[in-house]
Parts: sequence; C-alpha cells; structure tokens
Amino acid sequence: MSITKTTINLMLGRCVADGLVDLDRKVRDYLPEIGTGYAEATVKAVADMNVANDFSEDYSDPYTSAFDMDVATGNRLPLEGQKEETTRSFLCGITGDDLTNRTGEVLYKSANSEVIGWIIERASGRVLRDWLIEIVEAAGLEGCYHISCDREGVPGLNGGACLTARDLARYGLLFARKGEGVDGRCVGDAAFIEETRRNPGPTLAKPLDWTSYSRQTYTNGTWLGHGGYGGQFMLANPDTGTVVVYFSVLEKQERLRHRLQRAPDENDGRTCCVIGEWPRRRRVDSADLLKALAVPSRDRWTL
Repeated sequence: MSITKTTINLMLGRCVADGLVDLDRKVRDYLPEIGTGYAEATVKAVADMNVANDFSEDYSDPYTSAFDMDVATGNRLPLEGQKEETTRSFLCGITGDDLTNRTGEVLYKSANSEVIGWIIERASGRVLRDWLIEIVEAAGLEGCYHISCDREGVPGLNGGACLTARDLARYGLLFARKGEGVDGRCVGDAAFIEETRRNPGPTLAKPLDWTSYSRQTYTNGTWLGHGGYGGQFMLANPDTGTVVVYFSVLEKQERLRHRLQRAPDENDGRTCCVIGEWPRRRRVDSADLLKALAVPSRDRWTL
C-alpha cells in the first residue's frame, strides 16, 4: 500500500542529482496545467507532506477527497452518475488558497505522491513504468511486483504496489544501501537519502512527534521507511545495513482512524518480520522491530 510512496524517494533523488528537478521550484514550473491546490507549492513541500490545500484524507469521513481519488486511480468503482476521472485530471481539480502548512505537523495527503510522480515523469522524459521496472530489477525480487494503474496506465505511486514480505525486505535494502541494488545498479542517490534523514519535513502528531515525514518517507534521523494501510511497515537503517518489514491487519474499527498513530508493537495480527542476508533464520514479532535496526549487519535476520 502506502509503502509504495518510498519508490518516489528513489526516483526523485535521481532527478535531483541529475539536475532535472529543483526541490525549491514551484510545482507549476513543471506542471503548468496543475490546479491551485499545488501550483504555488514547492516540490520539497509537496514531497514532505507539508502543503495545506482542499484535499482531505480522513478515512472516517465518508465524503473525504481520498475516496474520490480512489475512483480516479482505479481503486474504487464510481458511484452511479459520478464522473470517472483519471489520476491526473483529478490532481488538476484540487483547489487551494494559502498553501502554507501552519499546523507544525504533517498534513498527510496521498495526492501529493501522485503530483511528485507526475513531476518526475515530466522532468525526466521517462514514463513511470520504466522507472519502476528499473527499481524492481535492482531490488532483485524473487516473486512478482504488482501495481495498480488508472485507465490511462498511470501507476498508483501513492499506494498501488503489492509484493511478498520477503521481497519487500529485498526492496528495503535499496535504502539500506543508499540507492544501490544488486550488481551495483544505482536506482537512488546516496546524498539524497542522507538528506532525507538529516533534513526532514514536519513531525507527526503526538505521541509520534519523534518521527518526521521527509521526501516520501518517515524518519527519526536514523532509520527511514513507511507504513501502509492495514498495518504494514518497512524500516531501513543505512548505518547498519538492516531492513525490517512486517505485515498486519486491521481487526478493530478504531484502528481505521488511528492506524498511523501507533507504535510498531501495538499492531494487530502480527504476521511476520524479516530481514537481511545472514543465513540464520528466526521468526520474530513486532516487539523486536526497532531493536533489530541496531543489529550489526553480520547478525541480520532473514525470513
């Protein structure tokens, strides 16, 4: 799900390193057709979930904008009589006035991810599919990598990917290795990943205000990663070369509202946690996750 957003960090890092994208420029400089909800925002503000506009992502609200975006991205059937938009026509329709985030906290909007993906495609001249194929091949996945697309074939970078836990751990190693994949394939930028950790955006709401959102990842300054709807999480520590992932489920109604405001050891339905390259195998639960990030590379676990 939303762990897919981390692919944007890899792609954006390459674009910045190659001089194709400037984080301080306005979105309208790359997407002149974009609506008022993003036109005057900087690329960095959008990537850091630091933009205030009229898009809402409150899943306890049946009228939230996120459900309309689900229709546009192909993840939900339109209501009878509802116009079926595409991802990018929907983005152009998002409105806003003063886009400055005055809350001091993350304003999480999955639409931001699709805007950054569009900028990457426009600035690089490469379709997102080709970017994703490069990332998947560099990760050395064992199984399949599935991703949903809208009716124009635009992949859902905000949360459309599906893969096994074991392959998610392999993917996470791209961050643990600062953008380097198998056979030395470079699909990210080491300096950009370091800046992601060291120069983050706004913090999450309490009690998770020790975590910040930065360039389509969460980070505490040491690890970086992302969560997904239903309780999945991926964390990578470039200092130790360690990756931890787990899958989970939502078993209670209140978890729907608070899924982003929970510590890793509070997850329902712990399925598995994984990681690394050492041949020793061990099953662990989510209480071990953060401890695993400090384990030296020679003692890493694998599923």
